[in-house]
Amino acid sequence: MKKKENIALIIIVIILVLLILTLIGLVVFRMSKVQNSVGNSGNNNINDIYVNDIKTTKNTSAEFFAVQTHSGFNDTIKSNQYKITTKEELEKFFELYEGFELSKEYDLSNNTIFIQTQVEGSGSIDVKFDGVNINKKVEFDINIVAPEIGTADMAYWYLVAIIPNNELNGVDVSDWKSPIEINNSLKNEYTITVEIMDLTLRESLSIVEEHVKEVGNIRIQKFSFSPLNYKKTYTLISYDENSVNQLIQNINNQETEARAKVASTETKDNSEFESFKESLNQTITPYYQIDLWSSTINNYTSWRNYSWKREWNSRTFKCRWNFAK
Repeated sequence: MKKKENIALIIIVIILVLLILTLIGLVVFRMSKVQNSVGNSGNNNINDIYVNDIKTTKNTSAEFFAVQTHSGFNDTIKSNQYKITTKEELEKFFELYEGFELSKEYDLSNNTIFIQTQVEGSGSIDVKFDGVNINKKVEFDINIVAPEIGTADMAYWYLVAIIPNNELNGVDVSDWKSPIEINNSLKNEYTITVEIMDLTLRESLSIVEEHVKEVGNIRIQKFSFSPLNYKKTYTLISYDENSVNQLIQNINNQETEARAKVASTETKDNSEFESFKESLNQTITPYYQIDLWSSTINNYTSWRNYSWKREWNSRTFKCRWNFAK
């Protein structure tokens, strides 16, 4: 019996030693990357980066290199492929991706800069930028090398290619966007809250629905209800400032205790604005629940002309209002 216990103990010790050696290897690997970052800092003016050597592609004079940073990207922007043909576009890219700079100037009258941004879930994942293919389109040759065990840090990559304009004749570059075009497509998303104290659930909903329908370009995003003080709170979303101001004025001028205000303003990508416009035309769902304990429901839909009843769950001590057709 003791012999079996000793063998089990030895196996456990061996496993622990292997785990420790693996962790040490990962630490050494990360430190070597940091040293490379310092050694290559002359190639690019970015803090906390790892810059690959500048290379040239076969059968073309295009230059290309990769930059790894841990400083993060602008989460608002969904686009990840850019073409830069003017100084103004380059300055706008620096503005959208604060902290990124090129260490030398390129003649943009004779060259176009292509930049692809890429996010990896671990700094241990190596993004190998092997070249640029220029045929009918401009495409980057990228290989992702992931270790079996990765570090718990995000990595943000800039893949950069400088291509002479005379090599782009007849090449479709429509997939690559101007930073100015992307910036101009950003929209302000307004979040409005409407709080109502002195009306029933049905009455409060009718008021909010009526004003949203009258003004337009606004979506009811969420409803919450507090059983303690009977306060109803509606969260509304809009991208039209005039519609927002009109809705707030209309609700606040009523002879009720309903009060509306702008809770926050965020910059959103055009793709989110398009999703918002599509949602305005979506058909409502016929059934949902309001959990009075958590006080929140999502994916709002109207319960007008619906039957409703109060249910008490004695096991979980939660009260639900069910609205069903």
